[in-house]
Amino acid sequence: MTHVSGPASTRRRTAPDRNEIDDALRLLRKTLRRGADLRVPETVHTLRKRVRRVEAVIRELVMEEGRLGKRLLQDLKPVRKLAGRVRDMDVMAAALLGLPADGQVVSLLELIGSRRVGEVGELDRELGHARGGLRRRLKRCRRVAGRHLEPAHALEMEESLAGEIARWPRLGVDELHDFRLRVKALLETVNLSGHADAKLVETLTGVKDAIGDWHDWQELWRLAGERFEDDPSSRLVRRIHAETTARQRRALALARGLRRRYAKRGQSGKG
Repeated sequence: MTHVSGPASTRRRTAPDRNEIDDALRLLRKTLRRGADLRVPETVHTLRKRVRRVEAVIRELVMEEGRLGKRLLQDLKPVRKLAGRVRDMDVMAAALLGLPADGQVVSLLELIGSRRVGEVGELDRELGHARGGLRRRLKRCRRVAGRHLEPAHALEMEESLAGEIARWPRLGVDELHDFRLRVKALLETVNLSGHADAKLVETLTGVKDAIGDWHDWQELWRLAGERFEDDPSSRLVRRIHAETTARQRRALALARGLRRRYAKRGQSGKG
């Protein structure tokens, strides 16, 4: 593995933080109790965030090849995806509410609201099917997690992800989604360490959020185009397109800046 100098390589070799690991597993198990109101956007956002955190824990502790870790990842994937689709509806609705209200804005909000109801229904059914097994496996995972706290692997995983970012061959619009996935993985790994550098976390979060913001507006533009396909001169569609383009430029600039930062550290580490 090519060594990449940077925040990961200058820290002492410490294991993933035991409290961070336990909190991630405990909080998701708590979130999966019956009675959560999925109609509330914050409830879905919290569920999705905690699922992602536990997925990162399983990979951080090298448990994904074991029976327990593999089954947890399999069960969590559809929950994360469905929660992500509900969250997309919430983000698009919030974006629309920030635009001047008119008939087309109201019409698009009604469409988004209708689709959200359907997505929430699917998520609720999936949780009803998987909740019991997930909560049992999360409880077991909390009991065995301490056996997997390996400092060397934690550092190796962080450096490997940083190396991927540094060596990214090309970074255009088509590559932004995959690049964001690697940035998110690196951010989750850093956060689980319990000794995350605040400036690094801020930088990674900024890149992740900028790409996500562009993607949300791109989805809103696509949906608006479908809804008003019979009105090629729609001012709302033009406005959303302009907002999407501005966010695309910002996302590309921040992503390329992060790649250059890690590439420079990689070069200095070889020197």
